[in-house]
Amino acid sequence: MKFYEYLFGATKHRKCGNHSCEVVYEGDRRSLLKFNYFDTCICIVDLINRTYFLGDGGYGTMSTHRALAAYNTFLDSKGFRLAGLYLCNFYGFPYHLEHN
Repeated sequence: MKFYEYLFGATKHRKCGNHSCEVVYEGDRRSLLKFNYFDTCICIVDLINRTYFLGDGGYGTMSTHRALAAYNTFLDSKGFRLAGLYLCNFYGFPYHLEHN
């Protein structure tokens, strides 16, 4: 989980392997985090409302869906609520998403 903590704690653009995080500010406070996988946004976190949206960015690959499940698990453990999901291919509903 250190990898996700590193990205989640970003105050400016941060990269870690194939993942990166962009930070959007509202005034002087962080309001949105945009998590990218291979430069495609797959997760948007609304820090103010404590919600997040997941999407595979049109890349319906199993590796992208594994990344989505990992972000879901991490954000769920932080007390955030899944507010939206978009998958272009379907490999069966991911276990972690099925129980939210």
